[in-house]
Amino acid sequence: MDLQALVEPFDKIACIVSVPLSSEGSGELKIVAANSAYRASVGIQDDGETSDRPYEHYIPRDLNFSNFCYQCAVLKKQLHSYQKDEKLGCWMDIIMLPINVDDPNNGYCICTFEISQEEEPDKLAQVSYENANDVLSAAIKLRSSWDFMTSMHSVVKDIRELCGARRCCILLTDDEAHSCRVLTHDSTDITDEAKVGEIINETFYSIVKTWADTFKVLTCLVVQTDNDWEELEKRNPVWYKSLKDAEVSSLIMFPLVSKGETLGYIWASDFQSEKTLRIMETLKLTTFFIASEIANQRLLERLEHMSITDVLTGLYNRNAMNLRVARFPEDEDFGIVFADVNGLKVINDTCGHGAGDELLKAAAEILKEVFAGHEIYRMGGDEFMVIVTDVNRARFDMLMERLKYRAEDGENVSFAVGGCYDDGAHDLRRALHMADALMYKDKERHYSDILDRE
Repeated sequence: MDLQALVEPFDKIACIVSVPLSSEGSGELKIVAANSAYRASVGIQDDGETSDRPYEHYIPRDLNFSNFCYQCAVLKKQLHSYQKDEKLGCWMDIIMLPINVDDPNNGYCICTFEISQEEEPDKLAQVSYENANDVLSAAIKLRSSWDFMTSMHSVVKDIRELCGARRCCILLTDDEAHSCRVLTHDSTDITDEAKVGEIINETFYSIVKTWADTFKVLTCLVVQTDNDWEELEKRNPVWYKSLKDAEVSSLIMFPLVSKGETLGYIWASDFQSEKTLRIMETLKLTTFFIASEIANQRLLERLEHMSITDVLTGLYNRNAMNLRVARFPEDEDFGIVFADVNGLKVINDTCGHGAGDELLKAAAEILKEVFAGHEIYRMGGDEFMVIVTDVNRARFDMLMERLKYRAEDGENVSFAVGGCYDDGAHDLRRALHMADALMYKDKERHYSDILDRE
């Protein structure tokens, strides 16, 4: 068969690839023929140059492309993939068709490529009925539950079962905090929770941050053959070692990206290799929905944080205090502390509001130090409140004395302080009223002392 004559008439970029029949995806792939469009795309003039050379001679080795060629050329599957080429910054619509060639050693496939600079959503949705059903099921689960974690775990469990994998995991990353955490994971081993905790510990981010460079040139990662592992070791030896230490035999991983921001990663390990293509196609679309849900959840958490957090000091704000008071339990011993910063108006009038803000932040730091582990609220202006729980009266009195000492000893911060410990009446409003009244008495004493000194 004249392979060059077969491929040359194609209008789109096209080439013919040979794959060793015994390779199981790990053999050497060769470009045995290419049309003029392909030759122009890789800078080749003579069609003879494409004869029987490893494809890495023309384009960088791609862990996923090798597997696709094996599935098509050897297993005789017609394949379609639409994905972004991170190296070129463009989208590629790839179609692969098996070719019957009289060769006892190799299988053959013809690959055509259509390149576009902009994403075409319609092409992303071109999947088989089976894969579409998997994706739709995941999307429905993600949107049908009010409980974010319940829906995420359910989808991860479904993905693990679809992959026939030992483990499936979603890992969230925070590059600003240089940290990562497991959102949810599912495993065939019920004791696997401890193993995951041992692997993904506080130092694991040092490995995670190396993934970004790997995914600059890959939309997803599939590692299952010896060649795949060798290529990963070349590209990312740190990650390769961590996977081998964890006794991972195969891995498929996608980054979770929303509006250009990488939120984390999802992966399945030790999966059934015969399901590779179905897994890739299903995860490619499912990750869009998962990333979207995670982005929405992060936005809700940020909005909730903003609604209950004082911007200046980072303490809880008045809204948070009102919510806490409205839902305060009736069977809890507690103490209430009111602290009012003395002299804020004078500082604002004489030194400006910037100086006043610094005074309030210094006051907040003192309260955080004295009442570490307790609930501290800035009610507004120069007023703060602390709810102290899980302590006895002696401990509460000691905390009050420590605050009064800091209020009197501070070079720049002076507090008027009032406190009330309730160890049986369970009357929150009474305790609030008493603490507030005692604070105002302390403030009157403070200003009276100033007048006496003048």
